[in-house]
Amino acid sequence: MHYYYFSHQGNVKNLLMGILLEKQSEDLHIGVWEITESIDELRTLAKDSDDSHLNLEKRKKEFLSTRLLLQHMIQIKEIDYNKDGSPKINHKKEISISHSDNLSCIILSEKRNGIDIQTIKRKSLNISSKFINPHHIKDLTKEKATLIWTMKESIFKWHKIKSVNFKEDIIIPEFKIEKQGCVITEFKGDHIRCNYLKIQDKYLSYVCN
Repeated sequence: MHYYYFSHQGNVKNLLMGILLEKQSEDLHIGVWEITESIDELRTLAKDSDDSHLNLEKRKKEFLSTRLLLQHMIQIKEIDYNKDGSPKINHKKEISISHSDNLSCIILSEKRNGIDIQTIKRKSLNISSKFINPHHIKDLTKEKATLIWTMKESIFKWHKIKSVNFKEDIIIPEFKIEKQGCVITEFKGDHIRCNYLKIQDKYLSYVCN
């Protein structure tokens, strides 16, 4: 797998300035936007995207950066939502979206998919008993607990149905944590390939099956 990182220098504002990482293959397209712009700069770049229905500046920035990222990836920026809350677009590709602090990310594919990104925090370790079965994973750290949470979230988004028990339905086997890798997980008896990547102080996981 090859991920392409972008370094942006200077003060010129353009659509590409926020793209931190991009991966594209026959099966999928992943983009990550690093939010360094002010809300006014994002509004200028996003033009017709209306964030007035949102109250918090953080949510406004996530909303605008996601649409800019989608515009870069497939030249459209309108996102709707199904009755179950999952995003959809007027395109032959399926979409999944996630945010964490200063990063917004999208995965697109003709296949069903799910993506999640989380900042590495001790909180994931503190609440790990709620979503990790100790018979499957031992010697947890905050890094590993955060990564497992992102894997389970990405599988949940891939499944797109709310009735999922994170602890019992999604099984993550013991694995050695790396900066990027793949883990064969189990979801309700089916084997699901879950890829992951460390970005800054975060882990991003995605499923595309």
